[in-house]
Amino acid sequence: EKSELSEDSKLAHVSFELGSLSIQLFNNLVSPISTLCLEIFRVNFLANADGSLSLKLNLHSLTLQDQVTMKTNFPFVMKTILSSADAFDFRLEKSSNGDQSIKFGFQTVEVVLSPQYILCLLDFASFEQTSKAEVQDLETNLSLAQPSIREETTTSGDSLTNSIADAWYSKKGNASLKIDCNLQAPIIVIPQDCTDVNAGVMTLNMGHFRFMYGFAPAAKIVNWFDSSPYILDTLSLEMSRFALYIGTVGEKLSSSIEKSTMGAIIEPLSLSVDMGVETSSGKCRRICIDALLPVISIAISTKQMSQMVKVASAWSRFAKDLASKKSNQIDHNHTETNFEQQSGTNRDRLPKKSNEKMSQMSDSENRVSGVLESDGRSPAREIDTVVAYMALQRLSVKIIDGSDTVEAQLVSICLSVAKSNSGRS
Repeated sequence: EKSELSEDSKLAHVSFELGSLSIQLFNNLVSPISTLCLEIFRVNFLANADGSLSLKLNLHSLTLQDQVTMKTNFPFVMKTILSSADAFDFRLEKSSNGDQSIKFGFQTVEVVLSPQYILCLLDFASFEQTSKAEVQDLETNLSLAQPSIREETTTSGDSLTNSIADAWYSKKGNASLKIDCNLQAPIIVIPQDCTDVNAGVMTLNMGHFRFMYGFAPAAKIVNWFDSSPYILDTLSLEMSRFALYIGTVGEKLSSSIEKSTMGAIIEPLSLSVDMGVETSSGKCRRICIDALLPVISIAISTKQMSQMVKVASAWSRFAKDLASKKSNQIDHNHTETNFEQQSGTNRDRLPKKSNEKMSQMSDSENRVSGVLESDGRSPAREIDTVVAYMALQRLSVKIIDGSDTVEAQLVSICLSVAKSNSGRS
């Protein structure tokens, strides 16, 4: 029967928006620990009669509040920095001819490590407040349910692996696959004391990452493959604004993402990596990698060294206290021993069908890695040649003691490596 729908008709259009979601954690239903707030979550899905579709997911902002540490200078242990852009953005588009485009991005999230908050979260997640009878009941239920869980997990893993393999090999036709990942990496704040503005603090700004797959290759990659006909899978990775700062809590509070009043130990650095993988139908394939690190600049003063030692000492004491607390917990070793014995007994009772599924999953993994299957569906693809070019344009190390400065510089380091499957390099 002839379809009455035109090619530009819509088969489905789903739109959903959640204004806000708040989740609060309590200790013994008395003392609040933390509050997680998500603002403006959107989902938009559109499917057309011609086979094209689009999916969009957006989360505008998120915050995680510390309600444990009294008089803290960091009320939020996690928060998005920029309010003008979405914290998370994911887009999937597929055209009628099968071309696929995936884009996702994250905005900068600041994460503060607070010792007291971490301890409360660990207590909340532990079984210390669970009665011994409840623990035994949990062990019994887990041991009885384990064979079926194991079998279902194997089946799910098998299906997922096959799906990944099918998606990877399906792009070898006329359809294209493009991936654009734009990440504003987290800023990790490690304070010596969250309540003292004069305490030391280290801030690791992990910068900006951009990963792209399926776009136009870099000129140097094209020139290297120009000696023979080829089909390329191209990847590129760019990193920028990666830096390590140290100063006081007060200086951190007066800093912004654009400008920091703290001293930079590792000044903002960048890295670019371009990669081309030959995917033509020949027996062998070649890989070319080109990496460039323009500048590494390290500058540290004796005052900054002292601040780093104080911060490291505070967290070293916290780690020892945490290890000591864990070692004093009662009956955990007995619980784990019983659980492992039950697990071992249940593994012996696993049906043979589960082993067959594990074997099938292994075959699926071979498809992804390019290993020849028994039915010959995925031809073996050996890597014939790998060539890597790496360059560091400048390395600078500076040590400052008052008005005295010691500086060392290394200019222009280039490294070229080539290796073939014959063992030559």
